[in-house]
Amino acid sequence: FFQRLIDKTKVTCIHWVPNSSNMFLVSHASGQLYVYNEELVCGTTPPNYQPFKQGEGYAIHTCKTKSTRNPLYRWVIGNEGCCINEFAFSPCGSNLAVVSQDGFLRVFHYDTMELIGIARSYFGGFLCVCWSPDG
Repeated sequence: FFQRLIDKTKVTCIHWVPNSSNMFLVSHASGQLYVYNEELVCGTTPPNYQPFKQGEGYAIHTCKTKSTRNPLYRWVIGNEGCCINEFAFSPCGSNLAVVSQDGFLRVFHYDTMELIGIARSYFGGFLCVCWSPDG
């Protein structure tokens, strides 16, 4: 029920944040990725967001409330409404690779939320992403 207040589109991928026992990320077909803390509650009303950080092809927002609640962050990646197909953390846990239907692979340094690399597919969108064992 609470998830419908946050994003009505289908969930495309879920992963725990490396080296964290309570944080996880959820991506949606809307092109948005949400950061949750399993120890916090979700509100009973749709969240309001305020800009936090932005760059080429992405914007990050925080939940604007008086008390901390889920989702902690909303990442908007790619063009509006462009489906995030999958994301994966690097073996060291510091980088996050995100692929979407807009045909881009974006790599972020997760802790600083900075875009550190980008690649474009030749045809269509990327469907999946995986890191090599050595990163």
